Amino acid sequence: MITYKITKVKKWMPEELGYFFADNHNQAMSQVNKEARRIYNNRFREIEYTGEYYQVTSFSNVTFVYEIAGG
Repeated sequence: MITYKITKVKKWMPEELGYFFADNHNQAMSQVNKEARRIYNNRFREIEYTGEYYQVTSFSNVTFVYEIAGG
């Protein structure tokens, strides 16, 4: 298991939700929001303007961005 830090960003203000143990980024995110889905560069550029998304970062500094469900 790996430790992941999950941060919720809303209106460009980061809020650390804590550290979670999981085998991968998806499992870590499902502990916080099962409906969130991973997004890629083009979609991130769109929701970056709203300022609402999750960041899931491993201790090897690999970060994936997830869209907030219903966003």
